[in-house]
Amino acid sequence: MALLTASACGESVTSRDSAAGANEESTEAQKVYDKLNSLPPDRQRAEALKLAKEQEGGQLTLYTGWSPLLLDDLVEAFEKDTGVEIREWRGGGDDLRERVLQEASAGRLAADAVLGGTSSQFDIAHAGLFAPYDGARRAKVVERGRFDTWTAAAYTLIVPAWNTKLIKPGQEPRSWEDLASGRYKGKMAIDVADWYWYAAVSQDWRKQGKSQAEVDRLWQRIGADSQVVQGHTATQTRMAAGNLALYADAYSPSIETLRKEKGAPLSFRLKDGSVPVRAFAKSDGVGLTKSAEHPAAAWLFADWLLDEGQKIIEATGQPTSTEQSQSPDTLGDIPLLPVSEQQIWDERAKWQREYDELLRGVR
Repeated sequence: MALLTASACGESVTSRDSAAGANEESTEAQKVYDKLNSLPPDRQRAEALKLAKEQEGGQLTLYTGWSPLLLDDLVEAFEKDTGVEIREWRGGGDDLRERVLQEASAGRLAADAVLGGTSSQFDIAHAGLFAPYDGARRAKVVERGRFDTWTAAAYTLIVPAWNTKLIKPGQEPRSWEDLASGRYKGKMAIDVADWYWYAAVSQDWRKQGKSQAEVDRLWQRIGADSQVVQGHTATQTRMAAGNLALYADAYSPSIETLRKEKGAPLSFRLKDGSVPVRAFAKSDGVGLTKSAEHPAAAWLFADWLLDEGQKIIEATGQPTSTEQSQSPDTLGDIPLLPVSEQQIWDERAKWQREYDELLRGVR
Protein backbone atom coordinates (compact mmCIF):
# COMPACT_ATOMS: atom_id res chain seq x y z
CA MET A 1 0.00 0.00 0.00
CA ALA A 2 1.23 3.49 -0.84
CA LEU A 3 -0.50 6.66 0.34
CA LEU A 4 -0.76 9.49 -2.16
CA THR A 5 -0.08 12.98 -0.96
CA ALA A 6 -3.29 14.95 -0.35
CA SER A 7 -2.58 17.76 -2.79
CA ALA A 8 -4.97 20.32 -4.20
CA CYS A 9 -7.94 18.82 -5.96
CA GLY A 10 -6.92 20.20 -9.34
CA GLU A 11 -3.56 18.39 -9.22
CA SER A 12 -3.03 14.79 -10.20
CA VAL A 13 -0.68 11.98 -9.32
CA THR A 14 -0.26 11.03 -12.98
CA SER A 15 0.29 13.27 -15.95
CA ARG A 16 -2.73 13.61 -18.21
CA ASP A 17 -2.34 16.66 -20.30
CA SER A 18 -5.77 17.28 -21.75
CA ALA A 19 -9.40 16.34 -21.78
CA ALA A 20 -8.83 14.83 -25.21
CA GLY A 21 -6.16 12.56 -23.77
CA ALA A 22 -8.50 11.52 -20.99
CA ASN A 23 -11.19 10.68 -23.52
CA GLU A 24 -8.74 8.54 -25.49
CA GLU A 25 -7.77 6.68 -22.33
CA SER A 26 -11.43 6.27 -21.53
CA THR A 27 -11.90 4.38 -24.81
CA GLU A 28 -8.97 2.08 -24.05
CA ALA A 29 -10.18 1.43 -20.50
CA GLN A 30 -13.69 0.64 -21.75
CA LYS A 31 -12.28 -1.97 -24.11
CA VAL A 32 -10.72 -3.73 -21.12
CA TYR A 33 -13.93 -3.52 -19.08
CA ASP A 34 -15.99 -4.83 -22.01
CA LYS A 35 -13.61 -7.72 -22.53
CA LEU A 36 -13.69 -8.77 -18.88
CA ASN A 37 -17.44 -8.31 -18.51
CA SER A 38 -18.11 -10.45 -21.59
CA LEU A 39 -15.98 -13.44 -20.55
CA PRO A 40 -17.55 -16.55 -19.00
CA PRO A 41 -17.77 -16.09 -15.21
CA ASP A 42 -15.14 -18.74 -14.49
CA ARG A 43 -12.57 -16.93 -16.66
CA GLN A 44 -13.12 -13.30 -15.64
CA ARG A 45 -11.01 -13.15 -12.48
CA ALA A 46 -8.01 -14.97 -13.98
CA GLU A 47 -7.96 -12.74 -17.06
CA ALA A 48 -8.26 -9.57 -14.97
CA LEU A 49 -5.36 -10.66 -12.78
CA LYS A 50 -3.24 -11.53 -15.80
CA LEU A 51 -3.84 -8.17 -17.47
CA ALA A 52 -3.33 -6.24 -14.22
CA LYS A 53 0.06 -7.81 -13.58
CA GLU A 54 1.45 -8.31 -17.09
CA GLN A 55 0.20 -5.19 -18.88
CA GLU A 56 -0.46 -2.68 -16.08
CA GLY A 57 2.50 -3.21 -13.78
CA GLY A 58 0.49 -4.62 -10.89
CA GLN A 59 -0.72 -1.24 -9.61
CA LEU A 60 -4.08 0.34 -8.76
CA THR A 61 -4.80 3.97 -7.91
CA LEU A 62 -7.72 4.14 -5.50
CA TYR A 63 -9.48 7.28 -4.31
CA THR A 64 -11.54 6.65 -1.21
CA GLY A 65 -13.55 8.18 1.60
CA TRP A 66 -13.79 4.96 3.62
CA SER A 67 -12.67 4.78 7.22
CA PRO A 68 -9.12 3.51 7.84
CA LEU A 69 -10.60 1.12 10.43
CA LEU A 70 -12.03 -0.90 7.54
CA LEU A 71 -9.93 0.20 4.61
CA ASP A 72 -6.53 -0.83 6.00
CA ASP A 73 -7.65 -4.45 6.39
CA LEU A 74 -9.18 -4.49 2.91
CA VAL A 75 -6.08 -3.07 1.24
CA GLU A 76 -3.74 -5.46 3.03
CA ALA A 77 -5.84 -8.50 2.11
CA PHE A 78 -6.30 -7.45 -1.53
CA GLU A 79 -2.58 -6.88 -2.02
CA LYS A 80 -1.81 -10.24 -0.41
CA ASP A 81 -4.39 -12.12 -2.48
CA THR A 82 -3.59 -10.55 -5.85
CA GLY A 83 -0.08 -9.13 -5.73
CA VAL A 84 -1.47 -5.82 -7.02
CA GLU A 85 -0.28 -2.78 -5.08
CA ILE A 86 -2.82 -0.12 -4.15
CA ARG A 87 -1.83 3.55 -4.22
CA GLU A 88 -4.39 5.46 -2.18
CA TRP A 89 -5.72 8.96 -1.88
CA ARG A 90 -7.95 9.35 1.17
CA GLY A 91 -10.33 12.14 2.08
CA GLY A 92 -13.76 12.87 3.51
CA GLY A 93 -16.86 12.44 1.37
CA ASP A 94 -17.00 16.06 0.18
CA ASP A 95 -13.24 16.17 -0.44
CA LEU A 96 -13.42 12.92 -2.39
CA ARG A 97 -16.18 14.19 -4.66
CA GLU A 98 -14.48 17.54 -5.26
CA ARG A 99 -11.11 15.98 -6.04
CA VAL A 100 -12.56 13.56 -8.57
CA LEU A 101 -14.76 16.16 -10.29
CA GLN A 102 -12.05 18.82 -10.43
CA GLU A 103 -9.39 16.44 -11.74
CA ALA A 104 -11.82 15.18 -14.37
CA SER A 105 -12.71 18.72 -15.40
CA ALA A 106 -9.00 19.40 -15.92
CA GLY A 107 -8.62 16.19 -17.93
CA ARG A 108 -6.33 14.66 -15.30
CA LEU A 109 -8.37 12.18 -13.28
CA ALA A 110 -5.79 9.83 -11.75
CA ALA A 111 -8.14 7.39 -9.99
CA ASP A 112 -8.67 3.94 -11.45
CA ALA A 113 -11.42 3.20 -8.94
CA VAL A 114 -13.37 5.27 -6.43
CA LEU A 115 -14.63 3.85 -3.15
CA GLY A 116 -17.10 6.14 -1.41
CA GLY A 117 -20.51 6.78 0.04
CA THR A 118 -23.86 7.43 -1.60
CA SER A 119 -23.59 11.16 -2.15
CA SER A 120 -20.11 11.20 -3.69
CA GLN A 121 -20.77 8.16 -5.87
CA PHE A 122 -24.05 9.50 -7.25
CA ASP A 123 -22.42 12.83 -8.09
CA ILE A 124 -19.45 11.19 -9.80
CA ALA A 125 -21.73 8.84 -11.72
CA HIS A 126 -23.94 11.76 -12.78
CA ALA A 127 -20.85 13.45 -14.23
CA GLY A 128 -20.41 10.42 -16.49
CA LEU A 129 -17.08 9.35 -15.02
CA PHE A 130 -17.88 5.73 -14.12
CA ALA A 131 -17.90 2.70 -16.42
CA PRO A 132 -20.13 -0.21 -15.35
CA TYR A 133 -18.66 -3.20 -13.56
CA ASP A 134 -20.72 -6.16 -14.77
CA GLY A 135 -18.75 -9.12 -13.47
CA ALA A 136 -20.44 -12.27 -12.23
CA ARG A 137 -20.21 -11.19 -8.59
CA ARG A 138 -22.41 -8.15 -9.14
CA ALA A 139 -25.38 -10.53 -9.31
CA LYS A 140 -24.71 -11.43 -5.65
CA VAL A 141 -25.41 -7.84 -4.57
CA VAL A 142 -28.93 -7.08 -3.31
CA GLU A 143 -30.98 -5.30 -5.95
CA ARG A 144 -31.08 -1.98 -4.09
CA GLY A 145 -27.26 -1.91 -4.23
CA ARG A 146 -26.90 -2.32 -8.02
CA PHE A 147 -26.80 1.17 -9.48
CA ASP A 148 -26.26 1.90 -13.17
CA THR A 149 -22.51 2.53 -13.06
CA TRP A 150 -21.44 1.72 -9.50
CA THR A 151 -22.11 -1.03 -7.02
CA ALA A 152 -22.68 -1.05 -3.26
CA ALA A 153 -20.21 -3.15 -1.27
CA ALA A 154 -21.47 -2.30 2.22
CA TYR A 155 -24.09 -0.29 4.07
CA THR A 156 -23.88 2.33 6.75
CA LEU A 157 -27.07 2.18 8.77
CA ILE A 158 -28.30 5.50 10.15
CA VAL A 159 -30.32 4.88 13.28
CA PRO A 160 -30.82 6.49 16.72
CA ALA A 161 -28.16 5.38 19.21
CA TRP A 162 -27.78 6.20 22.88
CA ASN A 163 -25.53 6.04 25.91
CA THR A 164 -26.96 3.16 27.94
CA LYS A 165 -25.96 4.84 31.22
CA LEU A 166 -27.89 7.99 30.38
CA ILE A 167 -30.87 6.45 28.56
CA LYS A 168 -32.19 3.70 30.79
CA PRO A 169 -34.11 0.59 29.63
CA GLY A 170 -37.62 1.60 28.72
CA GLN A 171 -36.57 5.15 27.83
CA GLU A 172 -35.13 4.30 24.41
CA PRO A 173 -36.83 5.64 21.28
CA ARG A 174 -39.04 3.03 19.63
CA SER A 175 -39.73 5.02 16.46
CA TRP A 176 -38.50 8.11 14.65
CA GLU A 177 -41.60 9.91 15.94
CA ASP A 178 -40.41 9.33 19.52
CA LEU A 179 -37.59 11.80 18.89
CA ALA A 180 -40.28 14.51 18.78
CA SER A 181 -41.85 13.44 22.09
CA GLY A 182 -39.97 15.95 24.23
CA ARG A 183 -38.31 13.20 26.33
CA TYR A 184 -34.89 13.96 24.86
CA LYS A 185 -34.91 17.76 25.05
CA GLY A 186 -31.36 18.95 25.66
CA LYS A 187 -30.02 15.40 25.45
CA MET A 188 -30.08 14.81 21.69
CA ALA A 189 -27.92 15.76 18.71
CA ILE A 190 -28.45 15.76 14.93
CA ASP A 191 -25.67 16.01 12.35
CA VAL A 192 -25.31 19.01 10.06
CA ALA A 193 -24.52 16.87 7.00
CA ASP A 194 -27.28 14.24 7.15
CA TRP A 195 -29.87 15.62 4.74
CA TYR A 196 -30.10 12.11 3.26
CA TRP A 197 -31.41 10.79 6.56
CA TYR A 198 -33.86 13.67 6.84
CA ALA A 199 -35.15 12.88 3.34
CA ALA A 200 -35.54 9.16 4.05
CA VAL A 201 -37.50 9.66 7.27
CA SER A 202 -39.65 12.37 5.68
CA GLN A 203 -40.48 10.15 2.71
CA ASP A 204 -41.45 7.29 4.99
CA TRP A 205 -43.71 9.47 7.10
CA ARG A 206 -45.54 10.63 3.98
CA LYS A 207 -45.90 6.99 2.85
CA GLN A 208 -47.48 6.21 6.21
CA GLY A 209 -50.17 8.77 5.45
CA LYS A 210 -48.94 11.75 7.45
CA SER A 211 -49.73 15.14 5.93
CA GLN A 212 -46.90 17.52 5.07
CA ALA A 213 -47.99 19.71 7.96
CA GLU A 214 -47.66 16.76 10.36
CA VAL A 215 -44.21 15.91 8.99
CA ASP A 216 -43.10 19.52 9.38
CA ARG A 217 -44.32 19.66 13.00
CA LEU A 218 -42.43 16.48 13.89
CA TRP A 219 -39.18 17.89 12.50
CA GLN A 220 -39.73 21.23 14.22
CA ARG A 221 -40.06 19.44 17.55
CA ILE A 222 -36.99 17.31 16.88
CA GLY A 223 -35.02 20.39 15.89
CA ALA A 224 -36.15 22.34 18.95
CA ASP A 225 -34.92 19.58 21.27
CA SER A 226 -31.58 18.99 19.52
CA GLN A 227 -28.12 20.46 19.24
CA VAL A 228 -26.46 20.51 15.81
CA VAL A 229 -23.14 18.64 15.58
CA GLN A 230 -20.62 17.97 12.84
CA GLY A 231 -18.80 14.68 12.36
CA HIS A 232 -20.05 11.27 13.35
CA THR A 233 -16.77 9.99 14.76
CA ALA A 234 -16.29 12.95 17.10
CA THR A 235 -19.93 12.99 18.18
CA GLN A 236 -20.09 9.26 18.88
CA THR A 237 -16.88 9.54 20.89
CA ARG A 238 -18.51 12.34 22.92
CA MET A 239 -21.52 10.12 23.52
CA ALA A 240 -19.27 7.26 24.64
CA ALA A 241 -17.66 9.62 27.17
CA GLY A 242 -21.06 10.53 28.61
CA ASN A 243 -21.23 14.05 27.16
CA LEU A 244 -24.29 13.26 25.04
CA ALA A 245 -27.22 10.97 25.74
CA LEU A 246 -28.69 10.33 22.29
CA TYR A 247 -27.52 10.77 18.69
CA ALA A 248 -30.52 10.82 16.39
CA ASP A 249 -28.63 9.95 13.19
CA ALA A 250 -25.77 7.77 14.42
CA TYR A 251 -23.78 5.42 12.17
CA SER A 252 -24.33 1.86 13.36
CA PRO A 253 -20.89 0.43 12.35
CA SER A 254 -19.06 3.03 14.45
CA ILE A 255 -21.36 2.40 17.41
CA GLU A 256 -20.61 -1.34 17.18
CA THR A 257 -16.87 -0.68 16.94
CA LEU A 258 -16.81 1.59 19.98
CA ARG A 259 -18.89 -0.88 21.96
CA LYS A 260 -16.86 -3.97 21.06
CA GLU A 261 -13.35 -2.55 20.98
CA LYS A 262 -13.55 0.22 23.58
CA GLY A 263 -16.27 -1.14 25.87
CA ALA A 264 -18.28 2.05 25.31
CA PRO A 265 -21.79 2.08 26.86
CA LEU A 266 -23.47 2.63 23.49
CA SER A 267 -26.28 0.85 21.69
CA PHE A 268 -28.96 1.13 19.05
CA ARG A 269 -30.55 -2.11 20.24
CA LEU A 270 -32.95 -2.80 23.09
CA LYS A 271 -32.00 -5.09 25.95
CA ASP A 272 -33.44 -8.09 24.06
CA GLY A 273 -31.15 -7.35 21.09
CA SER A 274 -33.85 -6.06 18.75
CA VAL A 275 -33.57 -2.81 16.80
CA PRO A 276 -36.72 -0.79 17.51
CA VAL A 277 -36.33 1.97 14.90
CA ARG A 278 -36.21 1.31 11.16
CA ALA A 279 -32.76 2.30 9.92
CA PHE A 280 -31.82 4.14 6.75
CA ALA A 281 -29.38 2.01 4.74
CA LYS A 282 -26.84 4.32 3.05
CA SER A 283 -24.81 2.59 0.35
CA ASP A 284 -21.01 2.58 0.35
CA GLY A 285 -19.68 1.33 -2.96
CA VAL A 286 -17.15 1.14 -5.74
CA GLY A 287 -17.04 2.73 -9.18
CA LEU A 288 -14.55 2.12 -12.00
CA THR A 289 -13.41 5.22 -13.84
CA LYS A 290 -13.68 5.53 -17.61
CA SER A 291 -10.23 7.13 -17.68
CA ALA A 292 -8.49 4.38 -15.67
CA GLU A 293 -4.82 3.88 -16.43
CA HIS A 294 -5.11 0.44 -14.82
CA PRO A 295 -8.62 -0.75 -15.81
CA ALA A 296 -7.97 -4.46 -15.30
CA ALA A 297 -6.74 -3.77 -11.77
CA ALA A 298 -9.80 -1.59 -11.11
CA TRP A 299 -12.12 -4.34 -12.38
CA LEU A 300 -10.22 -6.89 -10.29
CA PHE A 301 -10.61 -4.77 -7.16
CA ALA A 302 -14.37 -4.44 -7.62
CA ASP A 303 -14.70 -8.17 -8.23
CA TRP A 304 -12.58 -9.03 -5.18
CA LEU A 305 -14.42 -6.50 -2.98
CA LEU A 306 -17.76 -8.16 -3.75
CA ASP A 307 -16.37 -11.61 -2.92
CA GLU A 308 -13.42 -12.02 -0.54
CA GLY A 309 -13.76 -8.42 0.61
CA GLN A 310 -17.25 -9.07 1.92
CA LYS A 311 -15.89 -11.33 4.65
CA ILE A 312 -13.57 -8.58 5.87
CA ILE A 313 -16.38 -6.00 5.87
CA GLU A 314 -18.67 -8.41 7.73
CA ALA A 315 -16.02 -9.01 10.41
CA THR A 316 -16.21 -5.31 11.37
CA GLY A 317 -19.95 -5.55 12.01
CA GLN A 318 -20.83 -3.44 8.97
CA PRO A 319 -23.64 -4.91 6.85
CA THR A 320 -22.50 -6.15 3.44
CA SER A 321 -24.24 -5.66 0.12
CA THR A 322 -24.32 -9.40 -0.61
CA GLU A 323 -26.06 -10.23 2.68
CA GLN A 324 -29.34 -11.49 1.30
CA SER A 325 -32.43 -10.97 3.45
CA GLN A 326 -35.94 -12.38 3.18
CA SER A 327 -37.46 -8.95 2.64
CA PRO A 328 -36.29 -5.77 0.88
CA ASP A 329 -37.28 -3.98 4.07
CA THR A 330 -34.71 -5.71 6.31
CA LEU A 331 -30.96 -6.20 6.43
CA GLY A 332 -30.18 -9.18 8.61
CA ASP A 333 -32.23 -8.55 11.76
CA ILE A 334 -32.41 -4.79 11.25
CA PRO A 335 -35.63 -3.25 9.84
CA LEU A 336 -35.11 -0.67 7.10
CA LEU A 337 -36.93 2.37 5.86
CA PRO A 338 -38.44 1.35 2.49
CA VAL A 339 -37.11 4.31 0.51
CA SER A 340 -35.12 4.73 -2.69
CA GLU A 341 -31.62 6.23 -2.50
CA GLN A 342 -31.80 7.04 -6.19
CA GLN A 343 -35.02 9.00 -5.75
CA ILE A 344 -33.58 10.91 -2.79
CA TRP A 345 -30.54 11.87 -4.82
CA ASP A 346 -32.68 12.92 -7.80
CA GLU A 347 -34.58 15.29 -5.50
CA ARG A 348 -31.48 16.38 -3.54
CA ALA A 349 -31.94 20.14 -4.07
CA LYS A 350 -35.33 20.04 -2.33
CA TRP A 351 -34.09 17.92 0.59
CA GLN A 352 -30.90 19.89 1.12
CA ARG A 353 -32.86 23.16 1.16
CA GLU A 354 -35.41 21.86 3.66
CA TYR A 355 -32.77 20.38 5.95
CA ASP A 356 -30.78 23.59 5.90
CA GLU A 357 -33.91 25.51 6.84
CA LEU A 358 -34.53 23.11 9.74
CA LEU A 359 -30.97 23.51 11.01
CA ARG A 360 -31.09 27.29 10.77
CA GLY A 361 -33.98 27.13 13.21
CA VAL A 362 -31.99 24.88 15.55
CA ARG A 363 -28.92 27.09 15.56
